[in-house]
Amino acid sequence: MATGPLRPEPDHPPRHRHYHSRRASGFAAPDVVLAPYEGFDQGTYEKLSALAPTVAYPDKAWQTSWQDQTTLIGQALGKTAEAEALVTGLDDRLAKTAAEHPEFAGKTVSVVNFDTDAATVNVYMPSDPRVQVLTELGFTVAPGVSKLAESNADKFFADISVENIADIDADVVVAFVADDTTVAANPAYANLGALGRDTAVTLSDTQVIAGLSQTSVLATPWALERLTPRLSAAANNAGA
Repeated sequence: MATGPLRPEPDHPPRHRHYHSRRASGFAAPDVVLAPYEGFDQGTYEKLSALAPTVAYPDKAWQTSWQDQTTLIGQALGKTAEAEALVTGLDDRLAKTAAEHPEFAGKTVSVVNFDTDAATVNVYMPSDPRVQVLTELGFTVAPGVSKLAESNADKFFADISVENIADIDADVVVAFVADDTTVAANPAYANLGALGRDTAVTLSDTQVIAGLSQTSVLATPWALERLTPRLSAAANNAGA
């Protein structure tokens, strides 16, 4: 995997965000490749860097916070002040949402993916941006997820057997599902207490899932507009 901070040369004035192979597409080479979140390996980084200065993830793959993503892109584009303003704006919005929804404060949360092999569940770690956004709203990471993270320090998610799903139960569980039949199709999911308490927020809309997963100053506000009412209902169902 790529290691360490990978930055573009500061004297290259970048403009384009996306990488295209000149041989494959016929387009001119980009001025910069912006990928501060994507988890490509060192070999891919070197290929991209041969085309243009490349901004890659600074620490762990798929675990760059939306704040750091925005800051890195702003630096690469020579728009540091604008990036800082965008970060402040979303920080303020998250704080405002948290203040408007005191029912979030202190409630435990897990974010999981049921749209996978029927025998396993993907559990997103505290370092994952999906989880980070929810904690910025006032939620706290479920104890079972924190314990799981101890043995998965470098990962943004971990697989658990569906039989152990109760281990990552929380006051509120955000679950990605293939469709409305996913939960009913696997009786083992019934061991997740949040489903019985009606405190699970199941998401099958791929646009909303992407908006929560690809955290950014553009996607996150859009996703929160659609998620906040459901998070509020789940948190209120969880009680004090």
